[in-house]
Amino acid sequence: MRVYNAAAGKYIIPAPPQREFPSEQHAEDALHA
Repeated sequence: MRVYNAAAGKYIIPAPPQREFPSEQHAEDALHA
């Protein structure tokens, strides 16, 4: 997934999520299950 970086004026590949939120982790686990 790419995110548009207006400051850089181009698309960038964001770093992997830091898994700080259990709810988001659970959502990712469900997607990859």
